[in-house]
Parts: sequence; structure tokens; C-alpha cells
Amino acid sequence: MAQREADNLASERTPLLPSSAAHIAPEERSNVTANGAFHTSLDDAASGKSIKSPRKRRWATLIAIILLCPIVIAVLALGFFAQTAAEQYARVAVTVNVLSLSIESFTSQGVQARVKADVNVDASRVKNWFVRNLGRLGTAIAKEVSTEEGELLVFLLDYNNTLLGNASIPPMVMDVRDGHSNFYDFISIVQPVSLDTAQKVVEDYLEGKLKSLEIMGSTRLAMRSGILSLGNQLLTDTMKFEALPSLPQYNVTNLEFYEEDGAVAVSVSATVSNPYTLKLNLPSLGFGISLLSCEKELIPIATAVTPEYLVEPRIDINITITGFVDNLPDALTAACPGTDRSSIDNFLDSYLHGDNSLVYVRGAGYQKGSEAPKWLSTFLKAITVPAPFPGHKLGNMVEDIGLSRVKFELPDRHARPGTPEAAIKLSAVVDATVALPKEMNFHIDVDSLKASANLSYHGEKFGELHMKNWQPTLSHLTDDGKLAVRAEISQAPLDITDYEIFRTVVQRLVWGGGRGLVLGIDGFADVKMETTLGTFPVRGIPARGDVTIKGLPSIPDFAPKAISMEILTTTKESMTLQVSLLVENPTEYSAHISYLAVHLENDGSIIGNASISNTNITPGSNSVIVKATYAPAGKGRDGTNHAIENGLELLGQYVSGKNTVLTVKVFEGSIPSLPGLSRALSGLGATLPIPRLQPPPSQHDPDDPSPPPEGQHPSTSPFLQGATMHIFSSTATFLLHNPFSKTPIIIYDLNGEATYNGTKLGSVCYDWKWEILAGREAGEGGLSLSPRLPVEWRFGGAAYRAMVDALGGHLKINTRANVTVGVGKWRGRVQFEGRRLRAEIKL
Repeated sequence: MAQREADNLASERTPLLPSSAAHIAPEERSNVTANGAFHTSLDDAASGKSIKSPRKRRWATLIAIILLCPIVIAVLALGFFAQTAAEQYARVAVTVNVLSLSIESFTSQGVQARVKADVNVDASRVKNWFVRNLGRLGTAIAKEVSTEEGELLVFLLDYNNTLLGNASIPPMVMDVRDGHSNFYDFISIVQPVSLDTAQKVVEDYLEGKLKSLEIMGSTRLAMRSGILSLGNQLLTDTMKFEALPSLPQYNVTNLEFYEEDGAVAVSVSATVSNPYTLKLNLPSLGFGISLLSCEKELIPIATAVTPEYLVEPRIDINITITGFVDNLPDALTAACPGTDRSSIDNFLDSYLHGDNSLVYVRGAGYQKGSEAPKWLSTFLKAITVPAPFPGHKLGNMVEDIGLSRVKFELPDRHARPGTPEAAIKLSAVVDATVALPKEMNFHIDVDSLKASANLSYHGEKFGELHMKNWQPTLSHLTDDGKLAVRAEISQAPLDITDYEIFRTVVQRLVWGGGRGLVLGIDGFADVKMETTLGTFPVRGIPARGDVTIKGLPSIPDFAPKAISMEILTTTKESMTLQVSLLVENPTEYSAHISYLAVHLENDGSIIGNASISNTNITPGSNSVIVKATYAPAGKGRDGTNHAIENGLELLGQYVSGKNTVLTVKVFEGSIPSLPGLSRALSGLGATLPIPRLQPPPSQHDPDDPSPPPEGQHPSTSPFLQGATMHIFSSTATFLLHNPFSKTPIIIYDLNGEATYNGTKLGSVCYDWKWEILAGREAGEGGLSLSPRLPVEWRFGGAAYRAMVDALGGHLKINTRANVTVGVGKWRGRVQFEGRRLRAEIKL
């Protein structure tokens, strides 16, 4: 077959001899048919009739038809019979089967095109009996018609009859008899004449404006049949093409970004569908790639060079093209008017979400040293082709998320609920490990980020975290090629969307026995990436993962220590104190509490409330000021009003030095600016030991290192520090400590007794008011001495004998009394017990 094609091949100066169908190997002809070579009658292609070809029909075929049809019609229609009948016969009886069209080479003026085609004559296709038989007779007489070398001019009738170009026509010989087939294989020199018009046609086609194309071919050929010369004939014919073929489909098979010589290289491998019969040897070509700016102007962003490539007929094209991005112009990175997004933001957003974006490809123009002819480079530079750039939807790139240095901030109590100012604020250091897409093989740093994410527990959403401002970050590549990112989040709003689930989270954190819990994070991050091209934002990166939150230790680990107490205000039913506490925070968490209030309960009764304001809690020791109000109210567990009784009982136990506890509970007004959260957490509480004031160090008994009984304060009550017993005068004085530095304590009456080793020593009943001086007005250590209180001794008892025996020394006695106490306007009767009290014995 190769030898047959070589024998038939001729230059434009060599006549092409007719050959029958038998001269082409059957296997070649069947391959041609199987591969869809274009087969059309001249009646469909000439005389202005439209070719409503399927989309499968290709440009190569159309070009060959333009070249062959006018000549074939003229050959059959000249000189044999009536012109009208001859043209009718030629248009129907003759079919052109284009086998292939190849561009052999590009020249400085045009291209060398090689055409292979079959031209067949079949009179049976003609329906009119007269025309059919007249045609058979005329062509039988003529047998063959030959033409000399010529030139075909192609005009575009839809574009003011502009001359598009010309093509050389080699000498041709055609067997015109019915049932005969002619095989042609020739080379034609095709030269564009009006590149501007060709550019306009392409632009209309790309913009969808070109619905059809009407072309006129014109040539003057010297023709003869045998020895009969037919003279120089002007041949003109028109063809109209509709349903023009579309651009070939392509599929990007690989995309890779890497760094090269200070630029970012983009390597794109693609497979281009090629159902065409065209064979083409493409030279290396340069292209510029642009994106649309906010003002819809094309802004160059990259350059690319295609390799030399041989396009084979009906074989898909597999090609790799590398482009280089040297910098990102300001016109693409600047925010569009009225928005916070730039053109490059929109492009990257589409890419990262798997959506196609348009890039605009234009020839780079003539490059010195290029093998591409100047006319081709000039033509391609004038054409801009919008090309879909396939997106690559990113999956979750975040592999691991960790939180440290977590700090919560409660809103100001005066913030209006539902406003941004009323949101909980979160600050933390976030460490994340990011698996970079395999396509990205160049240096990346993350300069800063912001994000929005949903927070969930066991898959149920309970809140939203919004990092609206750019947060600074540090990043570095790990040994396994992943990107470690550390971001410092500062005061990011945390909006609670489901308070019931959040209540469960709080319960698990606070009362989970130190066990942590896992929260889900699902959102998107915007990052400012530092690359060779500079710093620019990439938005909408998926960020999903789990973060482990450490649970709080048990409540005793937070046990506060009282440093000082101050009375702020009093009423007949209440007193408000300011207590300075030393609180140990054993966790890594921090908090800023603008305002938080809680109820204070004892034995099921609300006996007051406490609040803290503008307080920072950090890991380690913290000084905390608590404002507490003692104001018993409400009903007890049995439904009766036991709050006052419970409150007085608690006060008595506290001043007696016993271990006392309070239940601290959240209520609906705990966080005024977050009523929904307060209601959700309402009822949650913890039982805490009441901080005890330590007795003055000078009052510890160095002679008695033995530990106190179970549940008792070391040595004695923090308020009753010592006593002196006067045996002969039957009186006693007591050394008392007032914890309030500015407020005296008034004793209105006292009825009590003292015991030694379980035996009654004596009793006191005193109805005269006396004052325990305020701490700063008292003597050393803030201690005051009571007046001499009358004692009724129990003479003859074991306790009395022990007191007499201890004359000049001391005894350890226990005391118990009912005392009416007043602090400011408040007055109450409490039961006091003092144990292991050091009593000096004097005459």
C-alpha cells in the first residue's frame, strides 16, 4: 500500500492519473470507511446549498471539499451537453470521499497541504431519467477530462466577499464515466491573504456568532478532453456550511506546580480528542495566558511554550505544556471595588472547589529563532481563545489539630444580648498539620489566616467559631513533606447555637473527673500564602478534624484560700462582703471573666449570691476578688423557709473553725448578656469548701504539736484565739480576732459554757453589748480583748480541780455558746463552738 501511495503521489506540477477503486487496497479503503472519512455528493456541497453536517464532520474535510468541488463540477459540466442538465447531473452523480488532509509543513507564506480523496461517478443517484441518461451518454463519449495547473481563490461571502486566501491546484485527470472512481493524492500550497478577516471569522466562531459560513471558490483552468481542447474556463461555485464543528474536547490528566528559576512553573498534561482526518506537524509555539481583572480587562499572568508535536489522523493528542508565572500583577491581587475579594481570589476559589475557570490564551507573537513562520505567530497573537481551566476540589487537608494556651472571655454584663459584643471570645494557639496537594511542589509559607468553623460534639453541632480578622501564623515543612502551621487566635467570637448540647459539653469538662472530650471542627479557612510570587490570599480551604479538649481536674484542686474580707454594705437581712482569695489553677486554660454571678446554697436553701468582675484567671496562682452577699431567701428542701436557719447554722460552723462547704450554682441571670446560655447552664453547680481565714501565726501553740481532731481547724477557731481564767474573781477574758479590717463586730449577748475533757468547767451569761474592734484598730495581729465576763464555776468537779492544779499555767478547753452578733445593720444569733482553746489560768 505504501508503494501504491508513493506511485500516486505527485507534486502540483505532475498530472494526477485516474485510478479505479481496485487500485486501492481493500483493507485501506475499509479502514477509511470505518474511520469515518467524509462522503458527500456535490449536490450537497455546491451551488450555494447548505451542508448541514453532523458535528462529527471535520474542518479537514470541509477544506478539502472547498478545494475539489468546483473543479469536479466544472469538469463534468463543460462541453458535453446542455449546461443546466450537465450541472444537475454532476451535482447528484458525483460524490467526493475525502480520505485525509495533512499539513506537510509550514512555509513563510502559508502551508503545504496534502489531500487524499476518492471522486466517484454513480449515475443511478440521479432521479431524472432524461438527465441521468444524457449524463451517461456524454461522459461515455468524453471518457476523461484533464486540467492544467491553476490557482483557486477562496472568498467569504458573509464578510463582504473578502478574499480569504488561495490554494495551488495541480494538474488533474478524471475518468468521468458512470461507475468509475478516481483516487487523488496531491499537495497544494495554501496561502492566507487576509489575516484580519481570518481573525474576525475565528473571533465570531469563538463567541458563538458564526452559525453558518458561505464560501465561494473561483479558478481559471485550461481543460481538455482527449485531443479536444476546452479552453481556459472560469470556474466559480459557492458552498454554505452549517452546524460548524466544535472545538475538540480535552481532559487534563495531570497538573503540577513547582518552582523554577524564581518563578512558579505550571505543568499541564492533557489528552485532546482528535476525531479529525487531519495530519499536522505542529512547530513549537509560544502563548500568553491571561485572567480577567475586576474591570474585565485581560491581565497577562503566565507564558507557555508548546513542544513540537505530530498530530496523527483520528488519534487523540497527548501533550504536556509548561507555563511560567513570574509574578502576580496588582490588577489581579487588589480587591475589586465594593468587595474584599480580588480576581485571583475568585479564580483560586473556583479551582479549589472543583469548578472550571476561564483562562484566556493568546499567541505570544513571533519569537526570534522560532521555527514557526511569522504569519502564523502574528495570526495567533491576534486570537484570544477562552479555555476552561479545570478545577481541583480539595478534600480535607488538615490531618491534625491541637489547642494550647486556651483562654475564654465572657462578655461584658452590659452587652446587649444577640450582638457581637455579647459573644464568648476564644483565644488560643492552634497547631495544625496540613497535607499539601501532591500537585504543589514549591515552597509555601502561611503568613496569616482567618476561618469560620462549626463545632460539634458526637456529630451534633453546638456552636460556631468565627475568626473574622487575620491571625498571624508560623509555618514550616516537616520531614515528611507536610506543612506544620501554628496560629495565634485572638478573641475569636464563639456563638453557641445549641445550648442543650453545650450544657452536655460543660458537664463533661467540669464534672468528668479530669477526662477530656473530643470536639469536631468543620469549616473553611482563608490563608495568606507566601510563595515565590509574593503573598496572596487563598480562600475557602476545607478544614475538618477533631480536637481533644482536656477535662478539668477535680474540684478540690481549685480550693481557694481566703486572704482578707471586707464588709461593703449591710441591711437588717443581708450583708455584702468583698473577699480576697488566692486561687490555684492547675489547668492550662485561662479565662477573662467580665462578669459572672452564682447562687450560694446550703442544705438546699439559697443563702446568698456571689459574683466576680473583670477577673483574669491564668495557669498557676491567681488573686481573685469575690463580691459575696449573705441574704438567706427561699424555701428549704421540705418546702418551709429554712434558708435563715441554714444560713445561721453555716455561719456558726464557719466561725467555729469547722470544715464548711457551699454549693455554687448557675442561675438564669448568671451571665446577663447571654441569657440563653445562663438558662441552659442553670442548675449546674459545684460544692466547694468555704475558704478559711488562718489564725495569726503568733497564736499557734508551740508546745502542742499534736494534730487536731478529725474535721477541726488546727489549734482553734480562727476567731476565738485564746482565754484567761481568773479563779478568785470568777471572770474570764477572751482574745478575739476580727477578720474585717474596717468593720467592728458587736456582741449583743452571750450564753455559753466551757468544758475540760468532757466535764463542765463553768458557764457564762452576759447580756451587755460589747464590741470586737475592727482589725486595723485592734492590737498586734488584729486581736481584741473582751471585757471580763462573769463565770459561774462548777466547784468540786474534775474540770475545776484541773483548773486549780493548772494555776499559773494553761489548760486546753472547749467552749460552746449562743451569741447574738451584729455587723453593721445586720444582726443574727449563731451557735459557736471553740475547741482546744488555750486558756491561761490565773488567780
